[in-house]
Amino acid sequence: MLFRSKPYTYAQFAEILNSMTGRPGPTAGKVATGRPGHPVLHVDRSVINALPTIGRGDQRDLFNHLIGIFRRSSTLALEEIGLAFLAQDYEAARSTCHKMKSGAANVGALGFADLMEELERACAARDGERARSLHKRLLANHTSLIELLELTRIEESA
Repeated sequence: MLFRSKPYTYAQFAEILNSMTGRPGPTAGKVATGRPGHPVLHVDRSVINALPTIGRGDQRDLFNHLIGIFRRSSTLALEEIGLAFLAQDYEAARSTCHKMKSGAANVGALGFADLMEELERACAARDGERARSLHKRLLANHTSLIELLELTRIEESA
């Protein structure tokens, strides 16, 4: 089946993209979940290793493109969540979390995606104290996560 409904795994995502580009799929790697303890800086190297194999020609730089999108969208999302908290709009915060967790998973930032999912649940429960604590943790680790993704990209291309 070409199209799948969410949620889907990275392997399924790669399978769909590869079927659309006509390229063979990446070899399966061990995929860590980022649990227990939600290490925010956990990055799944199998995602990073597989992304350059997807696409043809100028599409080969998919990982760099996704990192750029993730850097911009995650920065904006964290700001939007903070503003939603100020307005006590937990539904808006929850919606932003839901969108952002997929973007994080697409670049292999599984720990960030897991924590974003936990924040989404806290917002759905209107647990302001828990939500603010999780948001603070995401903010505190965001810059380091982006730097780690950039460093991992450089290491993998060398």
